[in-house]
Amino acid sequence: MELYVLLLISAAAFGGYLLGLEGWRNASGLMGTMLAALIFAVPMGFWFLFNGLAFALKGGRGGFRANDVRDVTTLLLAGVAFWICGVVVGWVQRKWRRR
Repeated sequence: MELYVLLLISAAAFGGYLLGLEGWRNASGLMGTMLAALIFAVPMGFWFLFNGLAFALKGGRGGFRANDVRDVTTLLLAGVAFWICGVVVGWVQRKWRRR
């Protein structure tokens, strides 16, 4: 789990940094951002699908646990926060270089 979180956070921060540093002109920032989104979306999509399937097969009893939902939400918010911080740092560096 720790490796997954580290991979997600680092891809989000690096993609955001490159996006802020280079702007929309270069595709590397967009690719890093999309990589972070895929790193999050694919496993969490399967998690949601299997829990939804378990919910349907159990006749309406919940397959989602509150702690799991909180963990996923926290992970998503942390990835977004690191991405935004990366964009801001890259943008400040880009503006600083132009002076």
